[in-house]
Amino acid sequence: MKTSLFITLLVSSFSIAAQTPNGQKTFDPEQNLRTLGNLSPLSVGAIGFDDRYSGIKGTPLLFTTWQWGTIQFAKNDTMSAPFKMNIDLVKNTLIVQLRNGSLGEITAVNVKKVQFKSEADDTSQLLVASEKAVEGKNSVRLKFYEVFYDGTMRLLKSTDKQFKKADYKGAYNSGNTYDEFLTEENYWLSVDGKRFEKVKIRRKEIETVLAAHAERITELSKSNKLNLNELQDVVQLLGLLESDGKN
Repeated sequence: MKTSLFITLLVSSFSIAAQTPNGQKTFDPEQNLRTLGNLSPLSVGAIGFDDRYSGIKGTPLLFTTWQWGTIQFAKNDTMSAPFKMNIDLVKNTLIVQLRNGSLGEITAVNVKKVQFKSEADDTSQLLVASEKAVEGKNSVRLKFYEVFYDGTMRLLKSTDKQFKKADYKGAYNSGNTYDEFLTEENYWLSVDGKRFEKVKIRRKEIETVLAAHAERITELSKSNKLNLNELQDVVQLLGLLESDGKN
């Protein structure tokens, strides 16, 4: 009964357009979000636990706290109004917090990219692409990839979450006594629009993928004091190499 009431109230809140004091309808960002993103009420429920073990570690979400972000929908070229959001990396859905505190989810198929802005005024951007396009898998499943460089060369990061059940036997006296979300992070580098290569942020691997630029990489690393074992320096290197191509 409580679940039905929750969903009814949530859907009802979507159907009421914002109005001015004289009764005229105005633009409602939440209604626009529902229309363009095919927003649906978040399923109510949680993973059940056996009270003999310790519970669960980790989270299926990308961020530990809600982040302000904007969305570019698959059918739109502009960004949405800002909302508090997070990303469920198990279901690959965007979770949106609405004004009344209720939650809605948007599937990856309805999203082109998302941009988050932290309290420190840092921005991060994620795009939606298939595993086949980025990781070369025989899978068209859509995922959210964090963008670190997006030009002729592209550097993306995938973050995957997997749910691992507790490992116990009999009286729960062996193995882990908790369920856990495991996190796996990988970087993907593409050069000149060619297929992505899986890389670690290590000088040797970066130089291997960018072998055609080996001499220039040596020059730029020395003149700019770049440490290609650091992500920010790899991003700077890609920008410098791209600038070379534009001169």
